Amino acid sequence: MTDSLTDWDDLRFFLAVARTGSLSAAARSLAVNHATVSRRLRALEQRVGARLFERLPGGWTLTAAGSDMRASALRIEDEIQGTLRRVSGRDEKLAGPLRVAMSDVAAFTLLPHLRRFSESRPEIQLDLVLSNRLSDLARREADVALRATDAPPEALVGRRLATLATSIYASVEYLVRHPEVSDLGSHAWLAFEGALAGIPAARWMETHAASARVVARLDSLLLTYDAVRAGLGIALLPTVLGDADPSLRRVDPGFLLHGSALWALTHADLRTTARVRSFLDFLRDAIADMRDLIEGQRPQPEPAPAPLRGRAEDVRPAPVARRRAARPRG
Repeated sequence: MTDSLTDWDDLRFFLAVARTGSLSAAARSLAVNHATVSRRLRALEQRVGARLFERLPGGWTLTAAGSDMRASALRIEDEIQGTLRRVSGRDEKLAGPLRVAMSDVAAFTLLPHLRRFSESRPEIQLDLVLSNRLSDLARREADVALRATDAPPEALVGRRLATLATSIYASVEYLVRHPEVSDLGSHAWLAFEGALAGIPAARWMETHAASARVVARLDSLLLTYDAVRAGLGIALLPTVLGDADPSLRRVDPGFLLHGSALWALTHADLRTTARVRSFLDFLRDAIADMRDLIEGQRPQPEPAPAPLRGRAEDVRPAPVARRRAARPRG
């Protein structure tokens, strides 16, 4: 289908629109402007002599010719990306760029370790991609991904590093303002939305805190953490954040919600690359140093104010007698 690198470059633009369904989203994924995507698509359609997309108000959908083009373009993409991965996999130098995908919470907690890695491997340039989704390593959106998942994609290889744990936290200042509140259902709660709507903490709230008073919904765990520190309300937070911060306390010290496993992942073709191996070893050691904190087993800094008398399973207020729900097991 293609007879030059320019043709493949046009196909990259075509696939970006096919995947995202819009010019603007494709432009963001390719780090170019809207007009460039439109121009490259027009050029490709003129070259093949067929209309590839239907321009609809709700987005761009493939025509029959576009569907045929997509199948061929994906085969070409797989061939090119596979070649690039195999070539990169032979690289034995501890030098060059290394693209790493991780959540904002992981980046925040790992920053001191990342500094030490950078100082010990000055020839490796770290490119951090912050997101809460599993990056497509096959398309080289990242070389290494640190992700919470119980089912890593079969095409990827990696190491299981820890089990993520969550508890309910409030600021010390908040507890001073609400010292006698024993019913967790009467608290100001912070809930999750957007990309965080499917995390274990959000699912727990849907089941056990459906009637709680929610004062804000946030799509960032770091922003939720800052909101708890500011005394806006109480929230479920990773213990790696809450237990490490002396300004926060567990509302129910005995409550711990176990979530997904934390994995360091890469593509099979890249696992022999020296800088990938070096970074995977670094992640293994860094996470091992804080594994008890990640899994909620490290004692919080003292001194601690008196905890609330309510328990995590008592979130739903009842008008007459409160009914105790079974403690969630994770």
